[in-house]
Amino acid sequence: MSPVPPDAEAILSALTESQLVQFLVRYAYQLTMLGRSTYVPGGNDLEDPKLMRLVNETVHRALDHADACLSGRTPRRPISALHAILFEHDSEAMKRMAGFAFESARKSLGISQ
Repeated sequence: MSPVPPDAEAILSALTESQLVQFLVRYAYQLTMLGRSTYVPGGNDLEDPKLMRLVNETVHRALDHADACLSGRTPRRPISALHAILFEHDSEAMKRMAGFAFESARKSLGISQ
């Protein structure tokens, strides 16, 4: 999985609000798919509950920001705070997941670096 590019905050800052919402939804979707790696194969238990919690909390905050943009709700987080929520994690596994989700969302929207 990819590390988050060092210019991710600048990339997010350059997006229109509509593009940011699309990015956040695609980013969150990718994280939910990556979160499946925390499941015990063939069962309903979690192999890595701590990582799954990080995934869930990150998805929650990404979608909350997208909802704030769509509904006109304020205050919205500044991009620097949103960047920290999405990408700055203590867990190396979560950092890799965040990087992969970023690259996937960026590419699917045709956002150049």
